[in-house]
Amino acid sequence: MKQLIRLTAILMVMAFAVNAQAQTFGVKAGLNLSSMVIKVNDEKADDILMKPGFHLGATYEMPFGDMLAFEPGLLLSTKGYKMDGDPDDFVFNLMYVEIPLNAKTYFDLGGLELYALAGPYLGFGLSGKGKMGDDSEDVEWGSEKTEANRLDYGLNIGAGVKIGAIEAGIGYGLGLGNMSNADDVSYKHRVLGVSFAYKLGLD
Repeated sequence: MKQLIRLTAILMVMAFAVNAQAQTFGVKAGLNLSSMVIKVNDEKADDILMKPGFHLGATYEMPFGDMLAFEPGLLLSTKGYKMDGDPDDFVFNLMYVEIPLNAKTYFDLGGLELYALAGPYLGFGLSGKGKMGDDSEDVEWGSEKTEANRLDYGLNIGAGVKIGAIEAGIGYGLGLGNMSNADDVSYKHRVLGVSFAYKLGLD
């Protein structure tokens, strides 16, 4: 966690050193395929399946020369997982506000650009519900052992293509924060995402 905070601080200091005229806003949306790594007493659950969802929000890109950029954002992002059941599946739906802090590098191929990105993210749980058949129960957030930890943090990696003002990419979010406050229980997010973004003012 200390290393993640240190990296975030370095990226933010670098961001304030750039020329404001080169910065661009963007809107972003896409598909999430979320799951979780769940461990109880160090024993990993092996019946966790991906659950489809979405993400949407805004980004703010600040370039450093022709090949490098820093791109923070503010997104609404669904997370959770699915578990097969008989007769009903269990579905765990979660909604987070997420702040990605990604460094990007571009490769110009003439007419289009490829990019790769990596960086930390911070998330804050807004709502959650577990559902099985007609039965459902809301997530209780807090610091007690029976409640869920709102804070999520982790690392993003991704790659994509940019043509003019349009970007399309794929990314993976590796959750490092534990959603559970209970002893010997660990719930950590994993999210595979496909995104489309439009950079305002670049068309």
